[in-house]
Amino acid sequence: DVRTKDEFSKAHIPGSIFIGLNGSFAPWDGTILENLKTPILIVSPNRREEETITRLARVGFDNSLGYLKGGVENWISHGKITENLDQINIFDFEEIYNNEELLIYDVRSKIEFNTERLLNSINVPLNNIQNTFTEFSKNNKFYIHCQTGYRSVIAASFLKSKGIKNLVNIESGFEGIRKTKIKRLKKEKL
Repeated sequence: DVRTKDEFSKAHIPGSIFIGLNGSFAPWDGTILENLKTPILIVSPNRREEETITRLARVGFDNSLGYLKGGVENWISHGKITENLDQINIFDFEEIYNNEELLIYDVRSKIEFNTERLLNSINVPLNNIQNTFTEFSKNNKFYIHCQTGYRSVIAASFLKSKGIKNLVNIESGFEGIRKTKIKRLKKEKL
């Protein structure tokens, strides 16, 4: 699913993987999909289907089976089931963060995490999620974030495809968290 992170979050086909065209598309394709022979059915914004196929082929993914004509709207109009991604805005997150002990995963790089992070958050970088997805809680509800929300939606879609559905994405990521009064650890204090 190569639409925007907001479109994907509102409604997507169960089991689909989000890697939006408007982000770092090529690098995350290779990281998340790994196997170049993976058969791919594309969910794309209208009139961006050929662009998606071309961009996938440029990084070696030549096994595009086609695209869902009419996108998710067509899927829904035919009575097919969709899922959404549970999300929380930063201000609601701030309220519960200050009042509850939360399980939080940060999918940013180790450098980003070590520079500044939430107290008690666990770093599981997206670039290694294929090998580390078993580190995510399968039973307890957890929160996930990255810098802006793009990578965390990729991570959330991947985890959901592996049956891990007890997650909540922090909508604006760490950029949003910086706009709150939530205490953070910074490099000079580490």
